[in-house]
Amino acid sequence: MPKSKVMELAIKIAGKVDKSLGKSVKTSSKQLNSIVKVANRVSTGVAAGMAAMGTGALAAGKYMTGLANEWQQATTQVANATGAAGRELETLRGVMEDVYASGFGEDVAAIGDAVAIVDRNMKDLSKGGLTSATKGALALQQAFDYDVAESTRAAEAIRKNFNVSVEDAFNLIATGAQNGLDFSGELIDSINEYSVQFAKLGFSADQMFQVYQAGADGTAWNLDKVGDAVKEFSIRAIDGSDTTIAAYQALGLNADQMMDRFAAGGEGANKAFFDVIDRLLDLDDKVQRDAVGVKLFGTMWEDLGVDALQAMADASDAAYATGDAIEQINQASLSGLDSTVRQIGRQFEVAMLPAAERVYNTLTDRAPEIADAISNLSPVVEEIAGDFADMATDAITDGLGGKANITDVDCCATRLRITVADPDKVSDGLLKQSGASGVVHKGNGIQVIYGPQVAVIKSNLVDFMETPAADALGEAPAPA
Repeated sequence: MPKSKVMELAIKIAGKVDKSLGKSVKTSSKQLNSIVKVANRVSTGVAAGMAAMGTGALAAGKYMTGLANEWQQATTQVANATGAAGRELETLRGVMEDVYASGFGEDVAAIGDAVAIVDRNMKDLSKGGLTSATKGALALQQAFDYDVAESTRAAEAIRKNFNVSVEDAFNLIATGAQNGLDFSGELIDSINEYSVQFAKLGFSADQMFQVYQAGADGTAWNLDKVGDAVKEFSIRAIDGSDTTIAAYQALGLNADQMMDRFAAGGEGANKAFFDVIDRLLDLDDKVQRDAVGVKLFGTMWEDLGVDALQAMADASDAAYATGDAIEQINQASLSGLDSTVRQIGRQFEVAMLPAAERVYNTLTDRAPEIADAISNLSPVVEEIAGDFADMATDAITDGLGGKANITDVDCCATRLRITVADPDKVSDGLLKQSGASGVVHKGNGIQVIYGPQVAVIKSNLVDFMETPAADALGEAPAPA
């Protein structure tokens, strides 16, 4: 294809793209200019940060397509990880934007991963619930290095078994971690595994954490021990075995009534549990107490002992998480100038997404035509590049006094090292016109400084000297 036709095709394609692309870029540039004007009116530190955020965006087309592509990739990953599509995917995308604009997470991809995990692990949440859960999980990750998948499973266990809100579930976990419940690294696992057992015995989420806290503060036994004890009791309490019946009778309780109370669950089961604990602790005969304890708690009675049961009995039934621990964590981690500037930058990015996606979609729609134009242009570009290389090599040869004057060609890392027959025929001016930054004369040795690309220049020069064109060059003009 003639060069003029190729250029004509490229111009036509540019015109087609420009109808939509140009409009989006123009709109984006106006928004960017507004941001910069605002930055100039605020404090110097924030203005510098705002200006830095806008610098890359001033090349609007590149910035916009990059921004849209980053979000498109993250959204696609969420769709693949969750199977979401249509309105459901739109909801998840909205959650991503809310969480990202609030300053959470390392980048868009990390936010997308967290949202996908929350959606899989925590069921039937509204958009607000998904947003709160994602922020809560990322706050726990930031403060305590909790894995998002593990913390969301724990929060869901609390929410499902104790019928509490998303916010309360994450606040309980955060408060427990702040109060030292994770001293043995078992808090998340204990919540996941034993919440259902506490719930069977009528415990509330607050009561479960109070029991854990009482044990950790008073006897320092690991959380999984009390969890195992509660689990073992919840099984034995209703199994109707001779061992369990004998234990109830030893405590002066009606076995059938107790099993009915435990089977019914709720507040009645919870009162029945503490009634059993109180009666066990009131037994004066240590041997009898241990025998009954083993019948109801199995080997966990031997592991925990009386002190642990006393701590459980003394545990407060008051609310455990009395403050907003997650909000406190967020205020601490998202405060400061750096975080503020980052949030402003992210809010700006999210506001620019609609325009960025218009640019991205336009380029995507026109991709076949653009690719075809590039394919047609490539041979022309290669031809032009070859012409320039030949012209440069011609100039170098001429600047060195012609082919006949060159007796040896070599190079180092940055310099073309030439041995010539007559140094007076070398023209520094011609060599500098060929792209050299300097010429050094050492007798018959000439060093021409070209930089790191010198190896390619040497190869081209050697090849050129084998052509008839090199033979046709006459003597170089007088040195400049």
